[in-house]
Amino acid sequence: MTGVQTCALPISTVTALVALEHCDLSDTVTVDHAAATVGESSLGLLEGDTLTMEDALTGLMVMSGNDAATAIATTAGAQIDPTSDDPYAVFIEAMNEKAKELGCTDTVFENPHGLDFDAWAGNLHSTTRDITKVFAAAMQNEDFRAIDNSDRTSIPVTSADGRSEEHTSE
Repeated sequence: MTGVQTCALPISTVTALVALEHCDLSDTVTVDHAAATVGESSLGLLEGDTLTMEDALTGLMVMSGNDAATAIATTAGAQIDPTSDDPYAVFIEAMNEKAKELGCTDTVFENPHGLDFDAWAGNLHSTTRDITKVFAAAMQNEDFRAIDNSDRTSIPVTSADGRSEEHTSE
C-alpha cells in the first residue's frame, strides 16, 4: 500500500457528500454528547444545540469542525436507516460504500472527521488516487461547491435553552 495516508480532507469531503445525498440543507442537526465532546478542531457546539444541515456542513467544510462532522454523521445516519440503534455506524458504512461507488480501491473510513490518534487511532486511510476521485465527485455537486466556496466565518446555532448564538471555529 504505497502512498497510503491519513488525511482529514477526503474524509470531510465524503462526510459532506453522503450527507448531501441523504439530507436536505434545511434539515435540523442536533448535537449529541459524542459530537459535543469529540475534541480537536471544534465550533464549540454543546450537547442539545441545533443548526441546519447547511450550517453544519459549513462548520465542517469551511471551519473544520469535528463536532459538526460527528453531529452530521448521526443526523444523516438516522435519515439513511431510521430503524437503526446506531445511526453513527450507519453513516460510516455509507461513507465506505460511497468511496467504493466512486472507485476508491484503497480507502477506509472509520469516523466522519479524520482524527486518527489517541482515542480515534485506527485503520482509516486513503491514497492520492482515491482522494482525487473523491474531490472530482464532490465538485460535481452544486451544493457542495457552494458551501466549499463560502467565506462565512460564523454559523448560527440555537442552544439547548433556545438562545440564538453565532459560532466560529476555535
